[in-house]
Amino acid sequence: AEDGIRDVERSRGLGDVYKRQVNVHILKQLRALKLLLNIFIQSKKQKSLKQTMILNQTLFQSHSTFM
Repeated sequence: AEDGIRDVERSRGLGDVYKRQVNVHILKQLRALKLLLNIFIQSKKQKSLKQTMILNQTLFQSHSTFM
């Protein structure tokens, strides 16, 4: 304040501190889960792409055999 006396901040109780810590923990867990899901999705995409390439190569080889 202008008179040189600071405004008193409301003291946080232990419940508020605990809730904040839980929220931070949950956010960290969600970020880790999101990262794992992204890694899983990318691995599935790569596996699917690899399977498609193998199938295409097999089809090409069998097609070439009959020509």
